[in-house]
Amino acid sequence: MIYTLLKDATIYTDWLPREGDYAIFAAQCLARDGATVTIEIFHKSSNAESSMDGTDTTKEITLSSVGVATIDMGASTAVALRELVRFKLTATGTNASDWAIVKILAPSWYNRGNG
Repeated sequence: MIYTLLKDATIYTDWLPREGDYAIFAAQCLARDGATVTIEIFHKSSNAESSMDGTDTTKEITLSSVGVATIDMGASTAVALRELVRFKLTATGTNASDWAIVKILAPSWYNRGNG
């Protein structure tokens, strides 16, 4: 999905089903004029209330220039992802006209090894 964010905008994505034990999440800043976008990762159990925002994993991706940034939510993060995952995108900047265009890339899911 591609999102255009103006300064002070916040967007929540739809919930995605977890497809593995761990994931590498990636986002790409396609263009920007002054804005920095922070992408927080939220998760919740599939049986949680539908209105629940989920729990913040405290892990995030920051896009402050054009390009791709990733985060590996593997065993070293000490976060066991629940069944549903979504992202919160927040744009910040110094001028009212600051903006960014961001693409959330498909997660790369993987499972823990045996050994």
